[in-house]
Amino acid sequence: MLRYTTMRLVRTLIGMVHLQPLPGSPRWQGSMARVIEAALADAQALVEGGIDALLVENFGDAPFAAGRVEAATVAGVTAVAAEIRRAFAETALGVNVLDDVRNPVDRGRVERLVAAARRP
Repeated sequence: MLRYTTMRLVRTLIGMVHLQPLPGSPRWQGSMARVIEAALADAQALVEGGIDALLVENFGDAPFAAGRVEAATVAGVTAVAAEIRRAFAETALGVNVLDDVRNPVDRGRVERLVAAARRP
């Protein structure tokens, strides 16, 4: 059963929320509050513009670390996704965690992140 009945089945528009650098990334600037504030502002603009769903991504972490996705990255994306979920409970939400493409993502961490983001 489709949880979000407002999504169009033929053509769903998904708005990307690119996060600023998160803890542990080379360009991290030291403020999760700033990361969350920027993400919420982007999400609000997308929702007000008519987007059907939001997709949160750690794009600001580039260049991405080789190997497993760091716990700090997972925690940072989870914190932001949880705030977006609270603010936009009626909007479908997805998460994409980018890593160095030469190495596999730790699927268990990503699955836990997605599960946390889906909770209202």
